[in-house]
Amino acid sequence: MPRAYAKLKGVGGRLFADPHPSPDETSFQVDNTSSQYYQSPYYRLHQNDLQPVPKPRTPQPRMDLGAVLSADILGAIQAVVSIVGLYTNVLEGPGVISSQSGKYPILDESQLDFLKAELQRLAPARKAFQRAVIVACHHPPASVDSNHGGSTGLAADIDSAAQAAGFWPDAVLSGHAHLYQRFTRSVDGREIPYVVAGSGGFAATAPIGGLPTAPVTVGEYTLVAPPIVDFGYLLVGVDMSGPTPLLTIDFHDRTNAKVDDGITLDLAAGKIR
Repeated sequence: MPRAYAKLKGVGGRLFADPHPSPDETSFQVDNTSSQYYQSPYYRLHQNDLQPVPKPRTPQPRMDLGAVLSADILGAIQAVVSIVGLYTNVLEGPGVISSQSGKYPILDESQLDFLKAELQRLAPARKAFQRAVIVACHHPPASVDSNHGGSTGLAADIDSAAQAAGFWPDAVLSGHAHLYQRFTRSVDGREIPYVVAGSGGFAATAPIGGLPTAPVTVGEYTLVAPPIVDFGYLLVGVDMSGPTPLLTIDFHDRTNAKVDDGITLDLAAGKIR
């Protein structure tokens, strides 16, 4: 087994976490807990200069889509898909939406409660295949980039909300890592695309070194194709008009000349074509 792959699966390592975090990220790169921060060489070296717990970022004003899109366009979008956005930048790192059972006492459960309530509200329409449901967050639950890694605490919170609602989101979209990655999560007989598209135009970065040739599977997650280190963007489509409801996710390069990667998901069967 390649050394890098062994570290990915090592005890105490986050899912797909970077095995060699940079010093300024040591605080939350190993097991996604603040206790790791206090035990890190970085904290011991700089503890007199550091705050004991990072303060939450000041929330930024939210964009009002209703002021940007016409009522007809916005209504059409909402009719076939609901995208539930999560603000995971509450701390500088990692991506979090809750206190994670007291690991981050500076946070409360407001966002997790919101996610649970929103998924439960959408459950009837999703189960009737009247709309797709996508979760979008800045930080990726899984990542093989060389700078950040995934956030398993965030992944667990999304799971708990999905289980409470009685259905899994059709896809999870994220950024933060400055490259394109596509994972397939296999759970309860369904295949869920977890797409990381953080290469919108700044500092595209390579994946970790020594990664085995894709596909690479760790637990329920499979990195299905080699990460793409190039600037680009996603186009997401939902078609509920045919006999089989479909979700498409395509990664286009910055020239808009080609599709570098893409999937089509059968929403009813939960299978990627």
